[in-house]
Amino acid sequence: MLNAAAVFLLGLGLGALGLVDEDMYAVGAVIVFVAVIGFLVRLADLYGSPRP
Repeated sequence: MLNAAAVFLLGLGLGALGLVDEDMYAVGAVIVFVAVIGFLVRLADLYGSPRP
């Protein structure tokens, strides 16, 4: 969970650099998207499978 948050923050930081270079905004958006997917997969693993 912490890893997904770190990747999300990295993406936000790179997205903020989009003010300087437009390509960095696109890279930041892709990284945030990947972080959200990772977060959702982690949530599905935690709450989707029944515990014995």
